[in-house]
Amino acid sequence: MTIYNLGNIKGEKGDRGECAPGPTGPVGVGIKSIEQITHKKFKFCLTDGSEYIIDYDTGSFDGMVVVCDKSILSAADGEFATVSAQLTSGGFPVPFAGELITFEVRKQSDDSLVETLTDITDGTGKASVEYFGKGVGDLNIKVKCRSFIEIYEIEDCIRYNTTVYSSSVTTEWDLPTDFKVEFIINSTSGPDPNFAYLRFNDSNTLYCGKSASRNRNVVLFDESNILHTIPVSVDTKYVLTYDDGVATLTSGTDSITINQANVESIYSVNGSDNASIKNIKIKPL
Repeated sequence: MTIYNLGNIKGEKGDRGECAPGPTGPVGVGIKSIEQITHKKFKFCLTDGSEYIIDYDTGSFDGMVVVCDKSILSAADGEFATVSAQLTSGGFPVPFAGELITFEVRKQSDDSLVETLTDITDGTGKASVEYFGKGVGDLNIKVKCRSFIEIYEIEDCIRYNTTVYSSSVTTEWDLPTDFKVEFIINSTSGPDPNFAYLRFNDSNTLYCGKSASRNRNVVLFDESNILHTIPVSVDTKYVLTYDDGVATLTSGTDSITINQANVESIYSVNGSDNASIKNIKIKPL
């Protein structure tokens, strides 16, 4: 990009303005006004009635690369992600400064707009913004620059907890009306105690996971609703969805669905000596 120097034009009695390359103002003539025509094109009106158009857009780029430092956010913990767009030419970064980049944060479920963020590329051709988690679910961040569009996906969780629970901990995590909870269970073939489950609503019968030491069954809410026999010593992911009073638990291959009374909170997370539960994600539907 060429940087133009308008010299020492300060007013009607200012010195001769110099632009290289570009117009040269006559002696004693100053700038009357500056009008921004586009993002990097300006019109300079001088006091003698003359006008000059200067376009700072002299570089070029043919694409951009979008990166992000986090793909999963926990709004409950105040987490944020830094999203950056690097302008490129032929696949290589170019130091194209002063270009406007728009970051549209949209829900994946209905493409509704959550937030719009903007930044201007710096001397390296990069623009960056910070998105603070709001717990609104799975997102597409649509990054726009001129005719170029790139999309980056982020999981904006109400809560994301990576703690490995090998004992029982009271949590009292509130849940939205309709939600999705993901978690991982790992259980050995060792002796009791051997349980790993989520307990809901301060209830002794409302739980989800491996709740009994005497078997390897993964259950949904009570022991009459068995999903499958949990694998031994393998991280197994489970997804519980709760939509309008209907609960569905799946392991990716097995699934069960039942009607259930209102589920309002995860009252506790329960692990044991020979079974653990971890990577708990809570998201709205």
